[in-house]
Amino acid sequence: MKRIGKAVLTTALLLFMVPSAQSAGDAAAERLISARVDARPGRTTEMYRVPGGMELVVTQACVSHAAVRVELGRDGEALNFGGIGCTAFGPGMPVAGGEALYCTNRSGAERNCMVIGMLRDDPARGEGAQFIDVDKAIADQKK
Repeated sequence: MKRIGKAVLTTALLLFMVPSAQSAGDAAAERLISARVDARPGRTTEMYRVPGGMELVVTQACVSHAAVRVELGRDGEALNFGGIGCTAFGPGMPVAGGEALYCTNRSGAERNCMVIGMLRDDPARGEGAQFIDVDKAIADQKK
């Protein structure tokens, strides 16, 4: 029973903190990014390069054919799985500044790839994670 109370309080604390993170100053630091490219047959085409000092959190990687892949970096780590359509990442797949996303087309016709994500300041440049002591927060509420 006590555990349920902590879970509810944790959710309440997170919901309380989210609006402050979305203040007017921070809203400009996060942007929705959608990149789409038509790749020629047998070619790898750069779709998007993450700017230095930023991080792209990919939420979807989409392809129009089973012989097409969205890849991270030149070593070709695949970001889409299962053929045609979109692969969703929740809460997201982080891609560091300077990294590029590519569309590799191994089919015999021109095909397309698309990625969707949130571009934000690189969290490694910030102050770091903030930890909340839930037990202390419960004790403080009871006072």
